[in-house]
Amino acid sequence: MPSAQNYTFAVKTFGAALLALFIAFSIDLPRPSWAMASVFIVSQPFAGMVMSKAIYRIGGTLIGAFAAGFILIGLADLPSLQVLALASWVGLCVYLSCLDRSPRGYAFMLSGYTAAIIGFPSVEAPLTIFDTALARSEEISLGILCATLIHAIVLPQRVGPVLKANLDSWFIDASSWIEDLLIRTTDAERVKGDHRRLIADSAALERLRVHALYDSPDFKAAAGSFARLQERMQMIVSFLLAVEDRLQILRAERPDLLTDLATLRAPFTAWFHAATPDAVRAHGSADLRASLARIAPSAEAMRKDRHVLLLAALLQRLDDLITAWEESLSLRADIAAGRSSEGVAVARELHADHLMASLAGLTAVIVVILICSFWIGTAWPEGALAAMMAAVACSLGASVDDPATFVLNFLIGTAVGIVIAGVYLFAILPAVTGFAMMALVLAPLYIALSAFAAIPAYFPMALPVLLGVTTMLGIENRMSFDFSSFANSAIAQIAAMAAAAAALRVARASGAEFVIRRIVALIHRDLARLARGDRALTRARFESRMLDRIDGLLQRRAGGGDALERMIDGALAALRFGLNLRLLREQADALPKGSGRVLNRVFAAVVLHFAPGNLDRQKSLGLVDAALAEALAVASEIQTERASAILIVLGQLRHIMALHKEFFIAAPARSQSLARFWNDAQFWKRPSEAAS
Repeated sequence: MPSAQNYTFAVKTFGAALLALFIAFSIDLPRPSWAMASVFIVSQPFAGMVMSKAIYRIGGTLIGAFAAGFILIGLADLPSLQVLALASWVGLCVYLSCLDRSPRGYAFMLSGYTAAIIGFPSVEAPLTIFDTALARSEEISLGILCATLIHAIVLPQRVGPVLKANLDSWFIDASSWIEDLLIRTTDAERVKGDHRRLIADSAALERLRVHALYDSPDFKAAAGSFARLQERMQMIVSFLLAVEDRLQILRAERPDLLTDLATLRAPFTAWFHAATPDAVRAHGSADLRASLARIAPSAEAMRKDRHVLLLAALLQRLDDLITAWEESLSLRADIAAGRSSEGVAVARELHADHLMASLAGLTAVIVVILICSFWIGTAWPEGALAAMMAAVACSLGASVDDPATFVLNFLIGTAVGIVIAGVYLFAILPAVTGFAMMALVLAPLYIALSAFAAIPAYFPMALPVLLGVTTMLGIENRMSFDFSSFANSAIAQIAAMAAAAAALRVARASGAEFVIRRIVALIHRDLARLARGDRALTRARFESRMLDRIDGLLQRRAGGGDALERMIDGALAALRFGLNLRLLREQADALPKGSGRVLNRVFAAVVLHFAPGNLDRQKSLGLVDAALAEALAVASEIQTERASAILIVLGQLRHIMALHKEFFIAAPARSQSLARFWNDAQFWKRPSEAAS
C-alpha cells in the first residue's frame, strides 16, 4: 500500500494540477484539462526527475507544434499527404527516441505524438493549426511549469543524496563480492548473484546521475569526478569477473596452485573492507602487491603449464583490482567534497540498436496510416481522435519488448478511467458550483491514484487511469455534459488503442527473444570491431556498452530459462574476451616482426568468425582456436617479459572461447530474414531443445 511519502507526493502533484487548472481558468485557455494532464505526466518522486523531464517535455512540445504547423500549412488542401507526413514524422521521432535512452529520448518521443495531437484534429481545417498549436503549447507548458515549481519548493526530494547512498552501497556490495570469491569458495550461486546485482546497480546509478545534475548543486560541481568514477567502476566489474572465472577453473582443475594465494584471502578481503573514502590510501596495499609478486609464477613455468598461465593472469587481475579500487576511493572523496577531479572522462555509451528502432518507427507509421485510412474512408467523426491516440500508443510502447501487451494494459487503464470519468461527469460534477467545491470532490480520487502512481509496480496501470479520467472529464470554464459526445470519444480512444495493439501484435510479435538475439548479435559485432583494431571503440565505450547490454539481458530473465542464463554468462565472458582482444592489439608489437604475423592471423580469424555472412560458426570457431594455438606456440618460444604478457592474453582468449562455445557460435542475426526472426527466435537454445 502507498506509504506516507507516496501520499506526500500525491498531495503535491494534485496541488500542482489544481494550480495549473486555476491559472488556465483565469486566462481562459480553451482546454484547461490539457494543463492538468501534463502535471500528472511530468510528475516524478524526485525534484531532479521532474526538472529534467520538464525541460525535455517543453522542448518536445514546441518542436512537435512547429512540425504540425509546417506540415499542415505546407500541404494544405492535400489531406492524404498531410496524414502521410504526420505519420512519417511520428515514425521518425519514435526511431530517434528508441536510439537515445537518456531523458533526451523523451523529447524526441513527445515531439512525435505532440504533432499528432495538434495536427490530426486540424487536417480538415488546416488554417486553425496556429491557434491549436499555440493553445496546446501554452496548456502543456503551464502544466509542466506548475509541476516543476511545486515539486521543487514544497518538501523537495533530491536525487543527489540518494545517489551518494546508492554509490556507497555499490562499493559495499563490491567488497562482499570479493569476500565471497576468496572466502566463501563453495557458494557459486551467491557469487553469481553478487556480480549480477552489481551490474544492475551500475545501470541504476547511471539513471540517477542524469537527474541529480538538475537538483543537487554539489553533485553538479563534482559531475566530472563521478564520470571518471564510473570508468573505474566498470574496470572493477571487469577485473572481478576475470578473477571469478580464473578462480573457478583453478579450484576445479588445479587447486594445488592456489595454496599460496589462500594465505592472502583474509588480508585481501580485510583491506577492501577497510579502504574507504576517509582512508583513501589504506595501509596494506603495498604489502598486498608485494605478496602477489612473491607468489607469481616464473615465465618458464607459464610456458610449460596452461594452468600456471591461468594463475599468472589471476594474480595480474588482482593487482589491477587494487589499483582501480584505490583510484575509485580518491574519486569518491572528491564527490563527497563536491569537487571535480582533473582529467577528461568519456561519457557512458549505452546500447543502441538501429534495426529495432527502425522496426518501432516503421510500425508506428503503418499503424497510424491504417487508422487514418479508416477515418478518411468512412468519414468517421471521431477519426482524428483515434489517429491521435494510435500515435500516442505506438510512441509510448515503442521501447518495450512486447508493445502490444503494453498498449492493451494502457487500454484497460484508460477504460477504467473512462468509467470513473463518466460517473463524475454525469452524477457528481453537475451539482458542483465553484472551483473550491470541484477541488474538494476531485481530491480523493486524484490523491489516491497519484499515490499508487508513485509506486513502480502500480505506475503502468495508475497513469493511464489518471490520464483517462482527466482527458474524458475535459474540465473547462464552460462545462458540457453531452453523453453522446462523451460516448463517441470513449469509443474512439478504445477502438484506436485496440487497433494499435492488434497491428503491433502482427508487426512486432517477436517479443523478448528477438531483442535478446539482437543484443547478442551486436556484442559479436563489437568483438569483430576490436579485432580489426577500431580505435573509435575505446575501452570505456566498450565496457559501458557491454555492461548496459548485460543489464538488458538480466532484465529479461523472467521466463528465459537456462538458455538465457547461458547467454548472460556468455555475454559476461564476451566482456572479458573483448578486453583481452584490446590488450592483445596494444601489445602486438612486442613480438619480433616475423613472429608478429601470427597475431594478425588471430585477428583475421576472429573478424571472419563474427562476420554477419558467416553461416558456419562451428567451423570458423575451430579456425580461431587453431590460430590461437599457433600464436601460443610462437609466443612461448620468445624469452621476454612482454612476450610472457602476450602469452597470458592468448591463453585467456582461448580459454574463454572454449568455455562459452554456445554463445560464440550463436547464429549471426543478419543472416536470416525478418520473418524468420519473428517466427523463430530460439537461436540461443541448443539444437536439441530447438528441435523439440
